[in-house]
Parts: sequence; C-alpha cells; structure tokens
Amino acid sequence: MCGIVGFIDLKKNKANTNILQKMIESLGHRGPDGKGQYIFKNLALGHTRLSIIDLSNKGSQPMQSKNGDWIISYNGEIYNFRSLREILKKRGYKFISQSDTEVVLNSFIEWGVECLLKFNGMFSFSIFNKKKRELILARDRFGIKPIYYYKKKDFFLFSSEIKSFLFYPENKLKICSDSLAEYLTFQNFIDCDTLFQNVKILRPGSFLKLSLDGNIQEKNYFEFNFEENSELSDFNKTKFKLKSALNNAVNNHIISDVPVSSYLSGGIDSSVITALASNKIKKMKTFTVGFNMDSVSGVELFFDERKKAEQVSAQLGTEHYESVLKSGDMESAFKKIVWHLEEPRVGQSYPNYYASKLASKFGKVLLTGIGGDELFAGYPWRYYKNKGLNNTDEFYHQYYSFWNRLFDHKELDELLGKKYEKLMFFEKFKSIINIKKNNPTHTDLINYSLKFEIKTFLHGLLIVEDKLSMAHSLETRVPFLDNELCELASQIPLKMKLKNINKNFSFDENTNENKVDYFYNNYNDGKLILREAIHDLLPFDISNERKQGFSGPDNTWFKGQSIDFVKDNLLDKNQHIFKYLDFKIVKKKVDEHIKGQRNNRLHIWSMLYLNYFIKTFITRQI
Repeated sequence: MCGIVGFIDLKKNKANTNILQKMIESLGHRGPDGKGQYIFKNLALGHTRLSIIDLSNKGSQPMQSKNGDWIISYNGEIYNFRSLREILKKRGYKFISQSDTEVVLNSFIEWGVECLLKFNGMFSFSIFNKKKRELILARDRFGIKPIYYYKKKDFFLFSSEIKSFLFYPENKLKICSDSLAEYLTFQNFIDCDTLFQNVKILRPGSFLKLSLDGNIQEKNYFEFNFEENSELSDFNKTKFKLKSALNNAVNNHIISDVPVSSYLSGGIDSSVITALASNKIKKMKTFTVGFNMDSVSGVELFFDERKKAEQVSAQLGTEHYESVLKSGDMESAFKKIVWHLEEPRVGQSYPNYYASKLASKFGKVLLTGIGGDELFAGYPWRYYKNKGLNNTDEFYHQYYSFWNRLFDHKELDELLGKKYEKLMFFEKFKSIINIKKNNPTHTDLINYSLKFEIKTFLHGLLIVEDKLSMAHSLETRVPFLDNELCELASQIPLKMKLKNINKNFSFDENTNENKVDYFYNNYNDGKLILREAIHDLLPFDISNERKQGFSGPDNTWFKGQSIDFVKDNLLDKNQHIFKYLDFKIVKKKVDEHIKGQRNNRLHIWSMLYLNYFIKTFITRQI
C-alpha cells in the first residue's frame, strides 16, 4: 500500500523536481518504506512505498517497463496477481520482481484498460505511455483506494490525498459552496465532487485519460447492480456457495509478505472474517476499540463492544488487544483527523482513527468487515420505507428525503444565507440509482436502494477507512469486496437477505434511541443467509447479533464531558465556520442537543469538523 502523486505543467515548462518532492513528502505517512519520482518533460510522477509484497528494492516505484515506454505509480493490492503473472509469462513477458506492481504494469501493456476487469483487489494508479504522451489514472471497482485530481488552466494535479495540492505553487484551495450544501444535506458527497473547489475524486470503477496538453476523457469500466439469479433459488445450496466464496475471499486477502491481523468488533462481519482468517493464521492478532461508559446510560451503553469481541477472540484463540476511548480522546484527535481525512465524510470517524493507531503498533496489514451490510441488506430500517409506493417517481422522492441526513431545505437556506433550489441534488441522486425497469416491484426498489448504498454510503466509509488507516502507515483490506463474493452476493435473492420485506414503517435513523428501542427489539432482521452460512464458525449470539454501527456515546459526551469543546467551537461567533454558516441556526442545533430536546449528534459532529476543516485547509490557521 502506498501513496501516488503527480502533475502536468500545462504551460509546457519542464516539471519541477523540487515541487514534486514536496508533494511526495506530504504523503510520507502512506509509504514510509521508500520514495521515488519520475520526470518526463512537463510530466511528474511520485510515489511513497509501504512494502507488503516483495519487500526488496525490485518493487520500488515509479516502475518502468523493460523498454522504458511505460511508467507506473501504483497504490493497492491485486490478490490474483500470481495467476495473471503466469498468463503473462506464457505470452512472453519477463519479470524481475515478485511484486504485484510489475503484474499491473505488464497487464496494462498487454490488455490496455481491459485489464482493469481482470484485477481482483483494490487499487488506484497512474500509468504513463511515453510514446503516446498519455497519462491514465484508474481506480478499483468499489473505490477502496482513492485518487483525486485537480485541473486548472496552467496545471493538472493528482494524488492519493488532497493535501498534496497545497504544495503546488500559486495554488490555494477554496471551499465549493455547492459542495458545502451537498455535504450539509447528505453528510456525504454522493458523486465525484469534494468540498474543495475544482477538486474531484475519480469515480469508483472508472479511468481517466489525459494528454500532456491537458485534454481529459473519463470513462466507466464497471457498474455494480443487484440482479437476482433464479439459479440461486435453493437456500441451502446458495448458503454453501456463499460460505465457499467467503473462505476464498479471505484466503485471497491474507496474501502478504508481512503478518496480517484483523479488526474484531464483536459484530457479524468482522467476526466471520477473523474466524476464517484465524484458521490459516495461528495466534492472529485482533483489535477492538471500546468506550469509557462512566457517564453514559440508556442505549449508548450498548456501544462498547469489548465483551463481545473478547468472547469471539477467546473462541478463536486470537491474540487480542483493546483500547478504551474517553471524550477527551475525541477532542485531542480532531486536528489530526481533519488533516488526514481532509474532506468530511459519513458519520463520526474518531473511533476509526484510534482503532488504526492501536493496530499499527503491531503490523502493517489488517482485515476489516466493511461491505457486509451493503451486500447483504444489513440496514433493514432503510428499506422498509419503500413499501406502498405507487411508482418510481414516488420512490425517488421518498428515498431522497430519507438520505437528507442533516439539514432540511428550509434550514439549509437559512444556514447558508442563500436560496437553493428545493431539490438541488435530486437529479444527481436519481442518476446514481438509475432505475431502468418499468414498474419495478418492491423487491426491485430495495435492490436499487442497496445499489445506492454501495455507490455512496459505502464509498464514504471506504474513504474514511483508507485515510485514517494510512495516517498510521497501515493497510486495511476488505474481503467482503472480493470480486467472486460480490458477484455472488449481488445475485442472491433479496428474500434470503431480508425477512420482513413487506414491512412498512419508518423513523429517524440518526436517533439511536429509535433504532435500538423500536426497531431492534421488534425486528431482528437483515443478512439472513450470511448469518446462516456462518453459524458453525461463531457463537450463536454473535452470528444472530443485531446490527450496531461503530460509534461512540457522542449524544452524552456532547452535552456532558465535551460540552466546553462544543461551546468553544460552535457558540463563539469569532470561529471561522461562521464565515460560511449562520450563527443562529448552529446555535439552535447545539442548544437543542444540550437541553436534551433532540439528539443532534450528527449535526454537531459535522459542524465541529467543518470548523476545523476551514482552519486547517482554507485559512491555514492550524
């Protein structure tokens, strides 16, 4: 796992190696094991290396082809690289390293962009064809590894992280006002925009071609859809296929020349990954983050999952480590989290930061259970809203309303001091779901919901995981997003994932009290076939565990131990955030929360983040 960076000087000046070096150094945490650069006329490519496969210097980058016509700077892991290597050998290719980088390079030479569909893994890379004077940027099908780009009149920049762009001369990053409105609507960016003006993230499953003159073409090479397969109608046969695919996925993801460990939350997804991996890795290390609950009561007491993780660890025989977070830990990490995560994304992210920090003390490679919910309908309360809708247009409006996670339209106008069209992002929202069926059934609509989550919510989670793990020079791998497993999961009939397909109720997902007290106590649902497939691997109470997100007791902390932190940042009119947001609306949300009138934890986290973001990247006060 690595960091990639580069630029093209569109004024046709020779690329400046000193500028490139500063940009490379900004990504030092992503690759402390080595650095490299390549200059060709007005093009510059840079790389920082975290050595995982082939630890020798033969795997160093940027890497050139044997004839020198192709140069690659690559970030990721291709788990089927050995089988591809054998195919390429039979076609006459010679290899000097044992790295997957060289396989990616030769695959592109042999098959062009068609090679992207052959890769099973996570990646983002730049590859330059010296003869054609053409640069290609590419990203894996789910967007596990990010790559950003920034084009202006005089330059084109790209990088694994946006902060590199700060080191390009005469360049100042600015907030995009429309993206700010999008974030305050969805608590996320649902397509390729970021909070920075002119900075885009390459879409998952796409590639971009760029000439040294600056002409850009971007194309998709992969589209994920849930298309149910009638051949999977037998539950027991499908269950055994799923278990086999899970096992294959984990076997793929433990390929490494350094030790592999795993997160272990005590939930279904991380537990099954750990169970399968620990069959191959004896005394495997596992990691859990919990929370100090001294001042916490009610629903939030369930947020500390250490006991469940300890139970699973004891059964599997893993070498288990824990970290316990206090409210002060959230506060003290805010500056570092914002610097590394850059653009704000879904939910509170400080637990992820500390989980990565803990795991990084013991190794470089870690498995995570991300992706299981989105593939197997792990958020049932989101899908029941669709029951009784009469047509596609009703579904679009209902589902759009559901993902309006922060401020409603009226509040958004007041908050930003600007009139926005009521459904400003509605067309973008529709284009992502892209219902093609005439008269879709209720089941179809839920499958379209899952597609939307894969492309937006999961994408946000993956960005958070990448940035905050790489902040600690840690590579996290996502076995649930293995090609074979994903293709199978997408074809499994919905009735094998969701028990109460025809239920019809709704509530505010952002309020944890509702989610647990109302939903969980009445409907233990979601991931049915996954639960059945893993019953013999885990204790029954774990495989039958209700869904719980990875979140701290912020509802309590924001009006308790962290109340001064909240007030200092959000009730002081001199804070930088109030150059962009209306003080009265912010104060209203904070007051409601402190007085216990509403659980506005997501609003408060998002506004705290924005305040630190502005000071860090826009006014550069931190």
